[in-house]
Amino acid sequence: MVQGSVLYSTMEPCSFRLSGNVPCSSHIIGAGIRQVVIGVKEPATFSDCQGVTRLLEAGIEVIHLKLLEEECLLPNIHLLS
Repeated sequence: MVQGSVLYSTMEPCSFRLSGNVPCSSHIIGAGIRQVVIGVKEPATFSDCQGVTRLLEAGIEVIHLKLLEEECLLPNIHLLS
């Protein structure tokens, strides 16, 4: 149903989960989504995320809307300092 679709996310999809659950990037790859649009890459203070790299390696186009980074980080600004 989602195969070939575009996924929009404020933040880079995760590449690993501390909880042991399947990471978001794995779900995206498995679903056959063709393009992912993100507003911001995962901040280094959150984790060493490789979500964009994993998606690109799987042949998924990733568009990073850098003009929206500040707005996308606002809900988590308290975690960045």
